[in-house]
Amino acid sequence: MIDIQRLQAKGELATYYYKTQQIDLLYCEWSAVVKEVLTNRHKSNRWKHFFVLVANHSAYFSGSFGRPGPSSNSVTEPALGMFIGDLADLSDRYSEGVTYLQAGCMAWFADGLGKRKEAYDWALHAAELGAASNNTPAEHFLSQAIPFDIQEKRYSQAFEHAVRASRGFLSNQFLEVSEVVRRERQQQGIPDRRCLFLGAFRLN
Repeated sequence: MIDIQRLQAKGELATYYYKTQQIDLLYCEWSAVVKEVLTNRHKSNRWKHFFVLVANHSAYFSGSFGRPGPSSNSVTEPALGMFIGDLADLSDRYSEGVTYLQAGCMAWFADGLGKRKEAYDWALHAAELGAASNNTPAEHFLSQAIPFDIQEKRYSQAFEHAVRASRGFLSNQFLEVSEVVRRERQQQGIPDRRCLFLGAFRLN
């Protein structure tokens, strides 16, 4: 079972690294948090709250340091104390259908730091999570796997990933956001499909 308190402490440490611009240490610490969160999923509201908070930070970090990454203006900037403070419950913003975005954001983050092998691994993980929930748009993250394919001279695999990434980009499938997020997007006039790029986990 996941030890949320331990991960909260790691989340605070990662935030400290972000605030002090120690980006390589931030990536290393944050990768460990995201890997554990994606490996140990369950249905308690406490875990869902934690997942949404982690997802917000992943989106922000990928927007700030990743390539291409979503705009960091579409999510809430990480601040010290968010994991251990009295933050309003975010569990109603959780949706199983968008868990693949965590891995996808990490693919962008890793690629932006020049970590091609890690970007490749995260991209494949995002596609796998998307396939598990029948989300074709998740395949667009496979574009982040192509540089490593080419580096390793795996050209047929690069072509396959390019085809699948194009299919993900062109998919008209809606993003399965929570009802709370859906209402917010409707009020802002943002179609569900575009939530993928504008931040499905906006906290404020």
